[in-house]
Amino acid sequence: MKTKAFTFFLFLLPAVLCAQPDSSKFCIRLNGGYADVGSSNGLSSLGAVSSSNRQWEISLAAGYVIDKHWEIGLGFNYRKQKINALAEFDFPIPDQLWLEPDQQQWLEMLGMEFTETKMHLTTFDLYAIRNWRLFSRLYFTPKLTFRIGKAKGTQESVIVTSTGWAPILIGSNNDISYDYAALQLVPALTFHINRHFALNLELGSFQFSAIDWEWDNKQWEATVNPAYWRLGTVFSF
Repeated sequence: MKTKAFTFFLFLLPAVLCAQPDSSKFCIRLNGGYADVGSSNGLSSLGAVSSSNRQWEISLAAGYVIDKHWEIGLGFNYRKQKINALAEFDFPIPDQLWLEPDQQQWLEMLGMEFTETKMHLTTFDLYAIRNWRLFSRLYFTPKLTFRIGKAKGTQESVIVTSTGWAPILIGSNNDISYDYAALQLVPALTFHINRHFALNLELGSFQFSAIDWEWDNKQWEATVNPAYWRLGTVFSF
């Protein structure tokens, strides 16, 4: 029994040693993900009753391993997003335009709004990763990232209304551009296959962001939906 246990230990020892995150001093990280999420709860900013959100994201980073617990690095992140939203609304309109408001009879005007938003977000990142070993080759590796960048896009909107006689179409097309900054915490798991290669799974994110550096445009966001998890690779040398 002791011989078998010792043989098993010798077999396991190279795998454990190769799994140490401080066995190399530099690493390259590549992560990406795609999400296609629909919702019937709506977007509060549009008053929508249904929406769909398609998102592509990829990031590339280079890090320095300080020791077996810490890694710091710089990165680049690109996100492409397309949001379609359908809203229903109603509002009162005057029945006879020439009458005073206090003499007016009001009608209910029904309408629908379809909005398509396309966004491109590019950021430069500064990150720190903490390594906690769970067992053997598997580590819990949360990442704290400060990112700064620029967002650009377009928003097209079509409103269809009816007064009971004929439909009315109203369209608009707006350009979107703003500066973006965020502090993001990403829980993740890293599985070390060998000394030079590992798989990384980011399990959503918790972040605080601001638009155009204005406090009124701040936003807290927590994303734990598995649809937004990202899979990546780590190359160490």
